Amino acid sequence: MKKIHFLIFLSFLAFNAKSQFSVTLKVIDNHNGELTNNVDDFNGTNVYCWAGNDSITLYDDSDYWWHPMYGNSERPGGELIKNNGTWIWQCTFDNVPPGDYRWNPYMKNLGWKPINTFYNYAQEPDIHFSIGSDGKITGQTTLELPLVSTSLLRQF
Repeated sequence: MKKIHFLIFLSFLAFNAKSQFSVTLKVIDNHNGELTNNVDDFNGTNVYCWAGNDSITLYDDSDYWWHPMYGNSERPGGELIKNNGTWIWQCTFDNVPPGDYRWNPYMKNLGWKPINTFYNYAQEPDIHFSIGSDGKITGQTTLELPLVSTSLLRQF
């Protein structure tokens, strides 16, 4: 009987060690795109991000250090959703192993610099989150603009 329990325990550990999950990162513009897209050059393609940790990025594309937070047929996962008064720039990453991560949203019209250089949401531009072995996501995966409507400032 002990052998059976031990085998079940080993199977459980092996399954959890290989578990990978999906995470969606979002920049929400509560001013109908005026804060993140009031541009001519990059209309609908202005927001992008870096996401990962010291070991990996969450996207598998060695040609780029960044990932679009809008629709791009060559680099899937990004999407721009326009609702009544709200624009949601987001990207979903699949097959992410449990661990600690950070992400940093950027805007092209800021000279390809972090949003934090214009909307100062923290002392550092990286936003932190973690994925547990059970797939539970903690930390910050959403940045809401204007900043008065976000809890990110309380993270630091």
